[in-house]
Amino acid sequence: MHIVRLIECFDPENKGGLVPNAHYISKAQIREGHLVDIFSFTNGIPKTETFDSIRVHYISRPRVVRTFGGVSFFKAITKANIKPDIIHCIGSIPFGWLLPLAKRNTQAKLILSIHGSVMPLQKEQILDVRSTLNAFEYAQLITFLAKRVDLILPIAEFIKDELISLHIPKEKIAVIHTGINVELFNKKVAQPDSKHFTLLYVGRFAQKKGLPYLLRALASINDQSIRLKLVGGAPRDNDFHNVISLIKKLSLEKRVDVMPPIKHTELPSIYQSANIFILPSVLEPMGKVVLEALASSLPVIVTKQGGVTEIVENKVNGTIVPPQNPQALADAIIALKNNPTLQQKQIKNGTETAKKHDWSIIANNYSNAFSALL
Repeated sequence: MHIVRLIECFDPENKGGLVPNAHYISKAQIREGHLVDIFSFTNGIPKTETFDSIRVHYISRPRVVRTFGGVSFFKAITKANIKPDIIHCIGSIPFGWLLPLAKRNTQAKLILSIHGSVMPLQKEQILDVRSTLNAFEYAQLITFLAKRVDLILPIAEFIKDELISLHIPKEKIAVIHTGINVELFNKKVAQPDSKHFTLLYVGRFAQKKGLPYLLRALASINDQSIRLKLVGGAPRDNDFHNVISLIKKLSLEKRVDVMPPIKHTELPSIYQSANIFILPSVLEPMGKVVLEALASSLPVIVTKQGGVTEIVENKVNGTIVPPQNPQALADAIIALKNNPTLQQKQIKNGTETAKKHDWSIIANNYSNAFSALL
């Protein structure tokens, strides 16, 4: 099979967002014997280079990506004289609103991976006008594209249910969970700080991540040895300034460490320096960070939202609490801290869960879905 994979941004040095998906799936499919090309936008000079055995084509970013993304990508594929069997789009933007026009000169099967709720305005907590407008357009674009591609691959069952409710034929939908590089996170590279009991969050400071509830939970805990590390926030995130302000308002400056986004290869040491990983989301599509934490031998606390409960079973390989509930979070933190036996049980079971989501397994699931479509 010749596979072309489209992604809005592919930065091998800083594998945030969906970059690991494109990288590891492509690498594994090449090992399986398939041909794989990645196409990505760049603000710099267009070029083609090889990264980790994958040929990556960087093309000029169009001015309005959500409209002209697909046209630009399909023109670039034709210009490179590539005739793929499969064009796999990671996220909606690389296909764009003009997909019907863009796809006219290709016989390839079109596949769309969806990594979030297709009904964000109904499911998420969105507090600002800009995010509301973006969520509205995203929902409309996903629905538009879903009706025009050959196969849709959501990462969670609840997304499949949403698509079916929008009258997308269930025969066009196949759920494939996200994956992780288990070997990278399982290798021991750090230890927790013995002076403190460290809680960890990794991800954007987005409103849907529910960070204010985690901060209020910490503020309600009198044990000063319990600290919180928040990794991955940037001023562009729609809840960043609110989170920073709330830390000061709750007088948590000495108990909360805020860190910017870091390189993917540096994450294992971050996870392994903590005692518990927490994802307090209001809505979470799947939670790749949860799998990374499980592979890093960390107990996890998550909220009963989205696709996370498809990988976490309460009191078995993690702890599940209600969303938007600081007291429930605080109680779960204290219960885990005071119960090393429960911690070890969840670590053991969580590690086994993570192994089932290694990229080699996930990539094979993708290859099987592609082959079945062809």
